[in-house]
Amino acid sequence: MVGGIAQSTSFSPSLESRNNNLAKYRSASQGRLSNFETSVVSAYKNDSSRASGYPLPDLNSDEKSELSSGSTFKTSKSIKVPLPTFSGDRRAWVDFRSIWRKHADREYDDDIEREWALKSCLKDKALDVVKPILVTQEGAYARMWKRLDEIYCDVSLNIQSVHSDLKKLRPVLEDLMGLIKFVDQVELSYSQLGEVAQVNSVTMPMVDELCDLLPVPIRKEWMKIYRAASLEEKLHPFSLFMSYLEDERAISRRLAERQQRKNEKSIRKHGRIAEPSSVHNCDKHVNRCIIHNKPHPTEEC
Repeated sequence: MVGGIAQSTSFSPSLESRNNNLAKYRSASQGRLSNFETSVVSAYKNDSSRASGYPLPDLNSDEKSELSSGSTFKTSKSIKVPLPTFSGDRRAWVDFRSIWRKHADREYDDDIEREWALKSCLKDKALDVVKPILVTQEGAYARMWKRLDEIYCDVSLNIQSVHSDLKKLRPVLEDLMGLIKFVDQVELSYSQLGEVAQVNSVTMPMVDELCDLLPVPIRKEWMKIYRAASLEEKLHPFSLFMSYLEDERAISRRLAERQQRKNEKSIRKHGRIAEPSSVHNCDKHVNRCIIHNKPHPTEEC
């Protein structure tokens, strides 16, 4: 194991480049937090039209394109995106609320239509919250949103939901796709916390627990970065950790593509796939049984 780690060039950069790596991860994490601060936090509290930090299409606007011949114009109706649904999952609440309020309020002119559309987009537990409110009652639309906000705008409960998802993650097997999926899941939780400006709610011990789920070479490299981090980054390391994971994911994707090409070439040439890549080393040597010439120790035979 030690020899394999020492030979790995994909996950063990030299000591000389460690400070450069730390500066890169630090810059990425600070930029990501800055984007969160100017994004959907205001939408969450002040009914802003920005939901997830990216512009949304105007569902009522027409696109006009000028044709190449003469001054002829062609007006085409833009395709309307279906309104989102919500079943009570707190992790989806911020997106649902912001997108729905932005577009449904513009889509429907009549209050009863808005109320009926809102009820139609609510499912399961979320529908139960507003079910007692009749759409024909005066002020029903505002009452529905008030009741939903009372339950789902509870930031502390939303944070607990994300933390619970992080605790459910399982150890990463020593394969490239396993690492990629793991980082995707961590990034989803990171983004959900960023939408309510609570990234730092993931503490140093929680980051340590996530790190313990990773293969040893990746854990060792993270500890080098962590040791060189500032005091503030050590107290709240989730942004720095996320930047490091994104870099490892990019490397793993590149190696996975190489492995896929190798498999395709092996199938064409030999009728079988090549040995799978490990997150330790894409070209890791595999011990083979001297009796059967298969990837298991000879002592097992």
